[in-house]
Amino acid sequence: MDTVTELGRQPWIIYHLMRTKDAVTSMPNVTITFTVMTALYVILGVLVVWLLSRHVIAAPERKQIEHPEVFI
Repeated sequence: MDTVTELGRQPWIIYHLMRTKDAVTSMPNVTITFTVMTALYVILGVLVVWLLSRHVIAAPERKQIEHPEVFI
């Protein structure tokens, strides 16, 4: 008897009555969803880089110029 490692990992499939390819539902507009989510993460990534460069990288230089005796 052959052992199948994938047996039991898809509880929505009826054993010997329904195949996996028959149980898969199509997702319309997957391209739109993927594009919107990718654009959202790109915008958030750019925002994070901009905020870090503005607050973390640029701020110590100005403080050092204002108070040269204080080391940060």
